[in-house]
Amino acid sequence: MKKFLLSLLCCCSLFYACTKDRIFDTNSNITVIAATQNNPYGGAIKINEFMANETLKAPSLNEYDSASDWIELYNTTGNDITIGANQWFVDSLGTPAPNTYALPAMTFPAHGFLVLWCDKLNKESTNPDPNKKYHTPYKLKKASGTLQVTYKDATDTLRLIDQVIYGAQQTDISYGRNPDGSSQWQFFTTPTPGKTNN
Repeated sequence: MKKFLLSLLCCCSLFYACTKDRIFDTNSNITVIAATQNNPYGGAIKINEFMANETLKAPSLNEYDSASDWIELYNTTGNDITIGANQWFVDSLGTPAPNTYALPAMTFPAHGFLVLWCDKLNKESTNPDPNKKYHTPYKLKKASGTLQVTYKDATDTLRLIDQVIYGAQQTDISYGRNPDGSSQWQFFTTPTPGKTNN
């Protein structure tokens, strides 16, 4: 039995060494909640990648030359999506209030990415780069957490677009879908905020 466990440990170590940028998660570390019914945006916008314990400078660097947690959203469709001010929300449930961020008015381009910096600044900077611009009022939880995207319909009812419940995260390693927008999640030793995971 000891020889078997030793062999298994060696195989796991070899697998890790051979996956420099991508570590496939086999521990069911994520739960994805389906969007609510009669939702025109269900499946259109996905939480595509996030970093819940960022300490390194690159590549997770915002416009203030500082590293922080972040969430990346992805437009899975071939169409631009118009977002009205204070109609779409990105939340980190279970973190101290305020734990919701209202997206400003914008056009989310087809197959585009949008990065939200989770650094408690709660502001929109004047940086022209849309992935170096938006800052939430909360940070992410490393141990576990729940991220969700909702929008307010014509009746002021909040409808779920996407939600992920994640387990323990690793320092300076992001967690995301591969390929973009898919149901397959994995760790990335080389994070790609604002860029494809493929």
